[in-house]
Amino acid sequence: MGFTLNLIVGALSENDLLGIFRSGQADGIILVEMLVNDWRVELLRQHTTNFVMIGRCANTNGLSYVDSDISTGVIDAVAHLVELGHRHIGFITLGRITQEKEYGFTAWARHGYETACRQHDLPGYTCSANLTTESVAAATIELLDQHPHITALVTPQDAGVPGVLKAITAQGLRIPEDISIVGLLDESFAEVVTPPLTALSFSSRDLGFTAADLLIARLNDAEASPQQILVRPKLCVRGSTGPVRTTMGVENHAW
Repeated sequence: MGFTLNLIVGALSENDLLGIFRSGQADGIILVEMLVNDWRVELLRQHTTNFVMIGRCANTNGLSYVDSDISTGVIDAVAHLVELGHRHIGFITLGRITQEKEYGFTAWARHGYETACRQHDLPGYTCSANLTTESVAAATIELLDQHPHITALVTPQDAGVPGVLKAITAQGLRIPEDISIVGLLDESFAEVVTPPLTALSFSSRDLGFTAADLLIARLNDAEASPQQILVRPKLCVRGSTGPVRTTMGVENHAW
C-alpha cells in the first residue's frame, strides 16, 4: 500500500505522542494495550483523527477499532460448563494496574463472566493476579481453598494458563475428573497441553491486519466513517472440560 511501519515499544509521554505527528514521523498510529480510560485516546481526539485501536476503551464514539469480543467468548465458555452440569465456576484474570487503571480486555472479560453468572443464576468467584505463573498459582490455590465447591475454572488470558495448571497439580486434582478448565490459548499450544485444553482462541495477526486496513482507509479518505469491528473468539472444546462429578446426585468434591 506504499506505507512504512514505525514500531514503538516504549512508554510514551503526552509530548512524545504528539511529537510523532508534529515532527512528521507518522501519518497515523495504531494504539494497542488499551485501558478502559485511556489518556492517549483523549489526547489524540483533540489533535488528530488518524488513529485506530486494537482493543477498545470505554468511550468509543466516533473512533475506529478492531477487538476480540472476549465478553461474548467468556459467556460462551461459562455456558459450555453449565451444559456439563457445573454451577460453581471460578474466574481468574489480570488485576487492575491501579484502582483507576484497568486494561479494556480484562474489563470486558470480567463483564462477560458477570453477565454469564446472572444469566445462569450462578454465584461468582473472581480472583486476580499479575499473570506470572507463581502469582496465578497462588491466587488459584487461595480461591480453591476458600471455595472448595468450585468444579470449574475460566481464565481469559493465555499467560494465566500455566499458573492454573500448576495450582491444580499442587492440589492433587485431576483434569477434568475433579475440575474442568477453560483458558485462552493458541490452538497449537492448546493441543499439546495434557489433557488438551478447552480454549477460546482468536487470531492476533488478523486483528493487526484489520487495524492496518482501517488506518490506511482513513489516511486515503479523510471522510471515511469510523469502523468498529468485534471478532468473536472461537470456543474449541477439548479434553480439559467434562461433566461435573456427582455421587447420588450430590457434587463430589474429593479434595
